[in-house]
Amino acid sequence: MVSGILFGFQSVIILIVLTRTIALSDVGIFTLAYANASLFLLIGKYGVRNYQVSDVGGEHSFQDYKVARYFSVLLMLLCTLALLLYGTAVNQYPWRKSIVILLVCLFKVPDALEDVYFGEYQRAGRLDIAAKAMSLRLGISVALLCAMLVITGELVVSLSWAVMVSFLGMRILLQWTLPLFRVDYRLQWRSVWGILKACFPLA
Repeated sequence: MVSGILFGFQSVIILIVLTRTIALSDVGIFTLAYANASLFLLIGKYGVRNYQVSDVGGEHSFQDYKVARYFSVLLMLLCTLALLLYGTAVNQYPWRKSIVILLVCLFKVPDALEDVYFGEYQRAGRLDIAAKAMSLRLGISVALLCAMLVITGELVVSLSWAVMVSFLGMRILLQWTLPLFRVDYRLQWRSVWGILKACFPLA
């Protein structure tokens, strides 16, 4: 419940702080960036989680799912860059707007990367561990972003710190939790393509 609330309401929490600390023009840029990042996150996750947790027979290994997720996150980042190039060339985005969009999309990357690990935890019947790790990382990163906004009043600086802490928190929490599970690290490229193909309708 806590992780779901944090994930669903993080934008509301951040906007409450934003509207009281920075210029409204920057709030508008953040809102646009967050909307784009949320769409790109769907590409990053690629609809694999539901497929993964239903694979109770172990048709695909964890490594297969993880490599497939690397491809979908790469696609997510490429779509972000394509948007920025289009915005810069056609809509004359100023550099600050492009940087904010890029940083907010990077802020969402850990959501996509850790999701494949949490899918494995859920498949092993330990969704509680995934929820605790997600709650901790989201809570810390959102709290830091809001605190930096209050302290500095600068959106780019605050987002940069939040992105770094979010990636660091993801890495630390996965290092703590992954050893609790016996995971299959065998990689079959045919299986990776099978996952991407099977999940395309979900994506």
